[in-house]
Amino acid sequence: LARSMADKKEEEKTVKKRGYQGFGSFHSDNVEDQIRAVPRTDVPLPEAWRKRARSLASSFPNVPLWVIDPDEEQPPLSGSSPSHKDDGLVDLEDQELTKTMFLLEEETTFLNHGAFGAASSLLVEAAQAWRLHAERQPLRFIDRELLPLLVRATRDVAEFIGLPEEQHRNVVLLPNVTTGLNAVIQSFPLSPGDTVFSLDIGYGAIKKLLQQRCLET
Repeated sequence: LARSMADKKEEEKTVKKRGYQGFGSFHSDNVEDQIRAVPRTDVPLPEAWRKRARSLASSFPNVPLWVIDPDEEQPPLSGSSPSHKDDGLVDLEDQELTKTMFLLEEETTFLNHGAFGAASSLLVEAAQAWRLHAERQPLRFIDRELLPLLVRATRDVAEFIGLPEEQHRNVVLLPNVTTGLNAVIQSFPLSPGDTVFSLDIGYGAIKKLLQQRCLET
């Protein structure tokens, strides 16, 4: 009886740990724990997505496959002047190529990519491929695949910007820059009587965030 009670208590602890302790689901561990895990336990990309990626690659012959499908091995760069095909970069001076890289109307010279787009046509296609993959089995994708894939993306970004392993958990994926600045502004300690300075060329949304933060202090 004593043993069964002990087993029951241990089981209750396990159940509690498997609940929503943070950003996770019943079928995947907490995201922060996954990012911190050593050795890494990154999941491979779904095979259905990889097939779609290879199909996408045929439509963008100037972009190496490893840029579209990260599970493809990246060839080592050789020589002092690697080709764009090798390094994954696109020659923006190639007007014919840039026409295929964006969905913009040809009669427009678009200079404001920092405001509302425009997204690369490759990224639009890739995003749509992920939506289709999710819709084919929503429960599997949302409850089993999504969070481990977000962990993988987070670690890839952390490595890309050169963060050491122990700082990977400090990387947060955001929908846009304004969301990130909002988080910083809201977390910054302010006290009554403090003065906040902002440049007059500041982005309108950020000015409003600063004003609201000051009103709340």
